[in-house]
Amino acid sequence: MEVRGQLSTNYHLEDLKEESMAYVNRLFGERYKQWKSDLHHHFEAFDDSQVAL
Repeated sequence: MEVRGQLSTNYHLEDLKEESMAYVNRLFGERYKQWKSDLHHHFEAFDDSQVAL
């Protein structure tokens, strides 16, 4: 909901149909999971968290 609120300043999301909003929510979830996975793999490459930062 917070992400959608931030995006609503640039995009008009209120008038979307229910199926379109479900698609957007699913897309947000997939992108967020991929971002978290990418971060995990990046930090996994380092032995020390301070070095990774």
